[in-house]
Amino acid sequence: QKQLLNREQIRTKIYKNMSDELKLYAVNLSILIEISELSEENLSYEKNRFFRNMPELRKHREDKITAERFLNYIKQNKIDIKSADEKDDI
Repeated sequence: QKQLLNREQIRTKIYKNMSDELKLYAVNLSILIEISELSEENLSYEKNRFFRNMPELRKHREDKITAERFLNYIKQNKIDIKSADEKDDI
């Protein structure tokens, strides 16, 4: 017997199945719900904002992935990195 999903479970399932790119814009379930409840006029504004902001959000995502790869490389190769504030002990 299948159990019917309540509204919250449906929303959560929809959010989890969204593409990573859409999640860049609708960063959590609350934002997705807010967007879904917008009027037609506000939705049109939000759509324009989405297309205007996506290039910057994609760039941010790419930079984050690059930084994560760099940190993994450092960890795997046991490279010790010091900040500019740290002084070498001589």
